[in-house]
Amino acid sequence: MITSASIPDAGNLSSGSGGRLRNCHEHCHAHGHNSPAITIEPADQAIECHNGTCHLYRRAESAAPLSYQWFYNNDTLLADQTNATLTVSNMVIADTGEYKVVVSNSAGPVTSRNALLVVKDRIAPVIALTGPGTIQVECHGAFADRGATASDSCAGDLTSQIITTGSVNPDLPGPYLLRYNVSDPAGNSAVEVMRTVNVVDTVKPLLTLVGKRFDERRMPRQLH
Repeated sequence: MITSASIPDAGNLSSGSGGRLRNCHEHCHAHGHNSPAITIEPADQAIECHNGTCHLYRRAESAAPLSYQWFYNNDTLLADQTNATLTVSNMVIADTGEYKVVVSNSAGPVTSRNALLVVKDRIAPVIALTGPGTIQVECHGAFADRGATASDSCAGDLTSQIITTGSVNPDLPGPYLLRYNVSDPAGNSAVEVMRTVNVVDTVKPLLTLVGKRFDERRMPRQLH
């Protein structure tokens, strides 16, 4: 989204870092008393969702003072964006579009070309297990999978989109594997995460006598 605008130093083109788009510059220099003339137009570019650097450079010659008004997709006025530098940050896929500025002085306005800014999502989501990766369950005991969470730098929380495969039979000792996968709306797949569930039998058997207890005194004499 667009957050602020400021006037750059003359001739200075700066770039952002730390996952933000910075300083899309409109450089203008006073020259004569004609309406502004843009001599260098901005170039189209693609940036990463919530990340990347913008270099929209354009140069104009005109008589000062100059005024600026930025627009998105041709006719959507960007409120409060009335300075020479357009600063944008945390852009999302919906911010893809064309950006232009109208530069004016007392002699009239001039409009820059539409600079196409494409916001892409090329970073895969990340899955994190809830709880340990290896669990031990006593045979015939209760088991409830604690699952996992998933987050994406562009799409946000994708936990509800996780697909879990595999099953656990708590009545049959052995190792079981649960797999967790998810993809973001752009089709980027997370690295698969797995959980091992070991169903074990550690309880000793219990012997129960059925019928009467053995009484040695009543055994036949020849067996003594």
